[in-house]
Amino acid sequence: MIRTGPLDRMFVKTELPVMQIADLRKELGLSLTDFAERVGLSSKGYASQLERGEVTCSVKIALEIERLSNGRIAASGLNPDVALVEEAIAARSGALA
Repeated sequence: MIRTGPLDRMFVKTELPVMQIADLRKELGLSLTDFAERVGLSSKGYASQLERGEVTCSVKIALEIERLSNGRIAASGLNPDVALVEEAIAARSGALA
């Protein structure tokens, strides 16, 4: 999905994690409402927007989706802040080695 609005340039959007969220929900046999409750989202509408790539989830939600998927969906692909933290940890680990 290509977006051209001014706010869209602020976020990196990828199709793969978004598609995987819908696939995961269906694989688990969850309705949008049930999925939203399982991962801590405020509504099924927000879950639907997340599946379609219209919103970015919080770090907490991204980590919960990663946990629910047993690591098949990377939290870093759902929220850029997770990727930044992972990079910082890796850099620090490399400096300590």
